[in-house]
Amino acid sequence: MLARAFALTTECTFAAPVSVLWDKLVNVVAYPQWWPSVSRVVLHGEDRYLKQNSKATFYIRGFLPYTLTFSVQVTAAVSCSSLEVVVSGGLAGTGSLILKETAEKTLVSFHWNVDLTTPLLHSLSSVPLVHAIFSANHRYATKKAIRKIKLEVEHA
Repeated sequence: MLARAFALTTECTFAAPVSVLWDKLVNVVAYPQWWPSVSRVVLHGEDRYLKQNSKATFYIRGFLPYTLTFSVQVTAAVSCSSLEVVVSGGLAGTGSLILKETAEKTLVSFHWNVDLTTPLLHSLSSVPLVHAIFSANHRYATKKAIRKIKLEVEHA
């Protein structure tokens, strides 16, 4: 059986201006303050915000008993609009963030097209039930982050 890649999409709506969300989402060194699953972020370089060509390494743990470590390299960034990354390390692939402001809301979409690279996890991802559990672990971590960031940006 071949390992299966993950095409993960998360969409959410915030009652906050796009500029406020953008500032939160590109300030990756602050993620551990509002994203319970992120234990650490290392931004490579002097600036604390993601921007074109910047690189950051994330340490994330969902409900499964392991910490996933991966890096993102920003390949494209349009302020208050979109961010595209190449992912390496424990995950390999691409990711994107798209923000769209409407009358009183901001729509946020996260898209990940990644594969697990750790040999054991990569092999296990070919098992349909395990693949579903890995996907659920991602949704768990993301849902906790969305809940926390909504509290911060909608009630500020």
